Amino acid sequence: MKTRTHLYTFPIENDSERAAVEEALEKLSTELALTHALRLKGGHRGLITIPDVEPEDAWSAIDRVVPDWQQLFLPPSSL
Repeated sequence: MKTRTHLYTFPIENDSERAAVEEALEKLSTELALTHALRLKGGHRGLITIPDVEPEDAWSAIDRVVPDWQQLFLPPSSL
């Protein structure tokens, strides 16, 4: 049975930071072959839920397609 993975962004202060996170989520959606693209919802600190993906698989995909993820998402160990 698959689970879900939660990603948290750093506080988003402006449109350029939001655009960077949205671009990363688009790449991640493609890499994981998700049926629905991941989207950032409102708020200054976003919570993104990746359904039906194990955390290890999600973080491996992030490492592959979002080389600067450390500036966008909180690491899994900080949660």
